[in-house]
Amino acid sequence: MITVEEALGLLKLHSSPANQVATVALTESFGMLLAEEVTAERPQPPFNRVAMDGIAITAKAFEEGHRQFPVEFIQAAGEAPRDLLDYKSCAEIMTGAALPSNLDGVIPYELVTITDGIATVSPQVEFTQDKNIHKMGSDHAAGELLLANATKITSPVISILASEGLSEVKVYKTPKIAVITTGNELVEIDCTPLAHQIRRSNAYTLKAELCSFGLENVELFHLPDSPEKLLLNLEKILADFQVVILSGGVSKGKFDFIPSTLADLGVKKIFHKIMQKPGKPFWYGVGGEGQQVYALPGNPVSCLINLRKYLIPLLTMENCHRPVKIAFEFSQKNSLTKFIPVQLDHLGNATRLSSNGSGDYFSLKESHGFVEFQGSIEKFESGSVVKFYPWGGRAC
Repeated sequence: MITVEEALGLLKLHSSPANQVATVALTESFGMLLAEEVTAERPQPPFNRVAMDGIAITAKAFEEGHRQFPVEFIQAAGEAPRDLLDYKSCAEIMTGAALPSNLDGVIPYELVTITDGIATVSPQVEFTQDKNIHKMGSDHAAGELLLANATKITSPVISILASEGLSEVKVYKTPKIAVITTGNELVEIDCTPLAHQIRRSNAYTLKAELCSFGLENVELFHLPDSPEKLLLNLEKILADFQVVILSGGVSKGKFDFIPSTLADLGVKKIFHKIMQKPGKPFWYGVGGEGQQVYALPGNPVSCLINLRKYLIPLLTMENCHRPVKIAFEFSQKNSLTKFIPVQLDHLGNATRLSSNGSGDYFSLKESHGFVEFQGSIEKFESGSVVKFYPWGGRAC
């Protein structure tokens, strides 16, 4: 077995699920991942931008004691700036306009009286260089990196892309994902199971969690515990899908054929089993054409936690967790990392829920997600800060 940290390292080293790039309209890009860097075309603001409606004056005139300024002209936003002819005069100027080169700042209308073309400023008004001016280049310089590769496109990011003139952007395509349940004990959800059977819920659970993070290109399959049928069907699925997620058939049972079948199909095993509870029998490999194959344990809690802990961050290229305080004590006697479903109280602290183990998916219905307890730490006091992984896209 390998540690959680080693598993994360190997997954990042070998995974490349977001390697297909498409060009889409800016209006269609919300929620996608940027597949290019964006640098500033020019400084921002690109000129000394007036931040308030008022009068623009020179610092020299104000320092000489002048408080009355003849208005030479009015300048609106969008007009080319023109210079003042007399430094003891002023220009009425509007928010967003470019400050004329020989004026130094703006006094807002609220502090000025204009009568017969003369602007009078109260003696109590203070004026300094660049007063009410959004200085050229104060946000960023020309050529500065604005957006890194793999940035998630949110509303503020859309604003930056639009300001840089990008009507189309390069984005990472959502990978085509196959979710496969295995097991002869499983029947379809619209069937009435016999006493020794159960309905297959894992596929729908995994798809729902994937979709909640924007990974909507998902197809569901079910395969029986038959080496021949597994070999035939997995070969077809690997040819059509970039990401393959299996549930069940990866432990040490007599009918756990997934690892051997994947090996027969040329999928290279990267690791099998992680020092964690639940979800220890996690198998990961890479196909001959770079397909990412994640074989998760069949127990529903183990399956969902592994998907949320490992696969969601890989497939979304986002850090999908946040710190929380626990409102309970937790002790452990072995070095396995533990994942414990929790509910958040009104203060945002994590409280533990009762459970009958990794097969008890009913216990998850009141949970908001799960917390992680590192195996290297024996005891966590109430109030300790740990990583929290929320269900359903809430972290991102």
